[in-house]
Amino acid sequence: MSLPVPQRIGFHVTPDATIEFFKKPGISVFDPRIVVAIINHDGKELLVQLPPMCPQLHTRVYTFVEKMQYFLQNSTIHPVYDPSSNTVSFSRLPRGTRWVIHRKLEELPPKAKILIRSDGCVSYFFINTVTTWDWENQSHSVFSIPGEIAAFAELPDGGLVIADTAGNLYFGTRCSTLEFKITDIFLFNERYLLLNKTTLFDTKNNEVVKQFEGKVRVLSHNFFVVSKELKKFYLDLAGNMLFEDHTSQITPNRLEIEELFCVAEDVLLILYKDSKTIGLWNAETQKLEIWEDEKFWEMLAKVQILKKIDPNTLVFDATSGYTPRMGLYYISEKTFSYFEAGSWGVKAFSTLANGSIIFGTDTRGSGVHLILGRGESTSPDIVNIENQDIHDIQELPNGFVLIQFFNFLMIIKPMSPNIEANVVLDDPEKQSQKYLAEMQDAIKQKHLYQARRFYEKARALKPKETLPCEIFLFFLQRTSYKAQKMRVLLDLHRLAPQNLNLKRSCKRRLFVGELDLSYTEALINKHKDTHLRLASSITATELGNPATDDALQRVKRLMKQGVRVLFGIDAKQLHITFKGQRFQRIHWNGPFGGSSPKDREAFQGTVPLFFKACTQIQTVKDRVHVTLAGDDAYRQLENTLLAGATKAKYRLIRKRVFGSERYPGYVYRATSSATLSFEQREFVFEKTSLPLTKKTFLENAKTLENPQEKEFQIKPDGNDLKPDAYYYECSTDYDSSDYYDSDDDFAPSTSPLQQAVSIQTPMDDDKDVKAVTLLADDLKIADD
Repeated sequence: MSLPVPQRIGFHVTPDATIEFFKKPGISVFDPRIVVAIINHDGKELLVQLPPMCPQLHTRVYTFVEKMQYFLQNSTIHPVYDPSSNTVSFSRLPRGTRWVIHRKLEELPPKAKILIRSDGCVSYFFINTVTTWDWENQSHSVFSIPGEIAAFAELPDGGLVIADTAGNLYFGTRCSTLEFKITDIFLFNERYLLLNKTTLFDTKNNEVVKQFEGKVRVLSHNFFVVSKELKKFYLDLAGNMLFEDHTSQITPNRLEIEELFCVAEDVLLILYKDSKTIGLWNAETQKLEIWEDEKFWEMLAKVQILKKIDPNTLVFDATSGYTPRMGLYYISEKTFSYFEAGSWGVKAFSTLANGSIIFGTDTRGSGVHLILGRGESTSPDIVNIENQDIHDIQELPNGFVLIQFFNFLMIIKPMSPNIEANVVLDDPEKQSQKYLAEMQDAIKQKHLYQARRFYEKARALKPKETLPCEIFLFFLQRTSYKAQKMRVLLDLHRLAPQNLNLKRSCKRRLFVGELDLSYTEALINKHKDTHLRLASSITATELGNPATDDALQRVKRLMKQGVRVLFGIDAKQLHITFKGQRFQRIHWNGPFGGSSPKDREAFQGTVPLFFKACTQIQTVKDRVHVTLAGDDAYRQLENTLLAGATKAKYRLIRKRVFGSERYPGYVYRATSSATLSFEQREFVFEKTSLPLTKKTFLENAKTLENPQEKEFQIKPDGNDLKPDAYYYECSTDYDSSDYYDSDDDFAPSTSPLQQAVSIQTPMDDDKDVKAVTLLADDLKIADD
């Protein structure tokens, strides 16, 4: 009988090393020994030390593995090997990191209750409606319940538990009715909820099992504080929750407790009544440090905000009068330091994963300030926000920071130090490692376009290795980039075939101007082993007659496979021909009016009318592919590509090499039977719902750009500033498509988080293979 194999749960990549993290079998999920690190595949297991979790994520208890995966996604800290202790710990970004505004949500119900989700999205409720802001993709989703919402929290599977003002608890389709109002929800686990910080509710038996005398504050390692007592919970073999009293650990020599502060996820600060004594107790080590300091004791009795930011430093609100001040207390020296910030008071205060403190001051001259983990303050403000009322500041899972104002949200991000991006190494092994490190940094910073480019470059150097796919997939897990996840899974499948559901339906595609249909056949042949129903999803059309006898034979073959082939179809009239139908993808390869000046003049304006027709048979996020002969501006201007796309509200998201090398068997022809040898480029556009309200065409065109998808510049042809005289200037991408159908119009049966977390390392064992199959079945992803 073989022994259980450790399961890989994450990666960290530097230009010099790859650190893999494994979950060991047979150890409690709350025990730090459950996770080990291995550097550069040497087989030597190292213990891992984690920083405290951020308090804003304390809507439930997290296992050590969940914490590990959370910190690996954070852009402000990174794992480092400490040879002196033979452990892997986490280090913060260097001092002087620049912060910039990343996103804004302009319309927010005043003083809305915010919930940061484990995948980084932001949810808030208003009356009976929950709205989730996917700020990575600049999209929203909403749903409602029958009653007025009073509180909500996230379940471990990524779903929500919601309470209304009448005392009803909603778990998906389930509903429990309680005899009291609910204002706060905390999850001990999937079964037990802590309601209103006082009441333990068993969701399995639908009953209140314990009423605590006082408010409960939860620490790590299953400890919690209620009133002035320290307790620990655990589950018996039947899953029932039991409690142990550990108050004696924090009351040596019969000391009486005056007040308790949770100053970190795993640290309690205790004020004792006797002799102005102070205690600091650590939940991980279960050790208590005691000292006397009458001045600090008296200050602590008055403060509202108190946090521990490193082993020797406590920070607290020391505002005096109208001058906001933050105070630092150094435990070993028993000394203080202060600094001033802003013009009024400290309004919001939070701990970051890297041990720093971030806080806001307002109202006049308001700003956001940072206290580094070593007790150093940043000056001036890291972000200056004029005359805005800051309500809350919270860290997002990836290390960005969410600032809540009265009626809008802002996300700021730290700019990580760049790896020397322009340096190309002679050693392919080192260059591949460098690309992987750059990919990791880019995805943490939410630069999907850059991350994808580095991923493709790393794969190009090592086309037969699965490691680049596995690393990229790990960092995509807790993002909402569903399409990219699916593409990486398909890359893995091609390298090491999995049991994917190959008979899934594919997106409906409309091909325009197909002439000899060689592209239709080449596309189907390329994907015949992985997309068995692709042919039946395609409608291939042509304005004229089949160009050759070969084309007639091809029509018969394609129709036999299930392709719908139509002739006499005008690209400008698609909205009439296919009225009431939807095509998620519309392709036109090589729009061409003819060789004579007269023909070309007559063709001018056809592509804009094509885009206008497309927009009436597509919905937001659907795509149009236009392939042009050549990679120069002339071909774009000849077809008025940018003007047509912009006026129809389509944004450019890809530009790719196109031709027979990518699609063997494809022959590029114009509207005659002549074979052409131009180098082709495929431009991929995505339909948007953005309003075009700017004064000039150029301003409207620029509003459609999304650097997360594709970076480009809009250039004029000489001094001509008419809409038809602009073109795109941008780099060329690699190909990375899938063709499966999409559930974009419907709510998924399970959350993206639940599906993504089910993938640990797709190549490890049978369970992981099934996880890949599950994701391939359930993540109905849009392709490029």
